[in-house]
Amino acid sequence: MGTAEEPATTAEIINRAESMDLKDLQKILEKIRTVDAYLSALAAKDITAAPLHPDVTFESPLSPLIQGLDAVRQVFAGFFPAMKGINQCQPRFRGC
Repeated sequence: MGTAEEPATTAEIINRAESMDLKDLQKILEKIRTVDAYLSALAAKDITAAPLHPDVTFESPLSPLIQGLDAVRQVFAGFFPAMKGINQCQPRFRGC
């Protein structure tokens, strides 16, 4: 099975999924949908479309801890002019 450095292959994910019950599969699919929605929001440069918790925090080596949905959205909106796009080379799934 894949590691933190090396993601699970599609075959490994399918093999594991076949042995899981429906409830566990639904949890994994919800996580995948959440990550997809987040990446889609970043790619569209529309952080308001990202599924963020109201108590979200953001920490960077270049800034202090930023807390709260509005504050984090402002920070990301500031990044967007410099962003050329989002490129997801290979999906990484924990627990698959």
